[in-house]
Amino acid sequence: MKKPSKRRRVNLKHIKFVRELAKGKSRAEALEAAGIKSVDPQQRSSRILSNLQERMPSVLDKYGLTCDSLVKDLLLPLCYATETKFFPYRVEQVVKPAYVEKGVLIPAVTKTVQKIEVREVVSWRPRRDGLDMALRLGGYYPSPGEEDPNRMIGVKVVLVGVPRPGQPMPRVIEAETNGHKPNGKE
Repeated sequence: MKKPSKRRRVNLKHIKFVRELAKGKSRAEALEAAGIKSVDPQQRSSRILSNLQERMPSVLDKYGLTCDSLVKDLLLPLCYATETKFFPYRVEQVVKPAYVEKGVLIPAVTKTVQKIEVREVVSWRPRRDGLDMALRLGGYYPSPGEEDPNRMIGVKVVLVGVPRPGQPMPRVIEAETNGHKPNGKE
């Protein structure tokens, strides 16, 4: 009979450790800031992170955050994100039109009015971030350190006449002409 696996609980120090990592600290600095002592910070931090990773699906299910609901409620709206842009401009508005009085033209009275045009435009940043997140979750990006078999290999350039390391520079022969035969001579 198999022994039931002993589940490690997530405590406040582990949560503080993850928060410190999110701030950009190294694993060793995050452990120290969280008050966790360890001889080998890399091993200890890896153990804490793998423990959290094992527990995460059950935590998400507890709050009803299934993959379908996350995609439908959070990721899909990012693909149609828009934002409101405001464009202020000034317009001359006629207060009193021009008229003729006793044969003299009286000019129109105008005032400058500030107007704002409102437009709904595509918001590209949330759309790009949503697409990036969908591709990451779908596993379409190679993992760090993993070689992508479909990756294109660039062009390799071979320079002729350049000395190899440890060899002398090639001898340069100076010509008295420009490479063409002189007129009338062979």
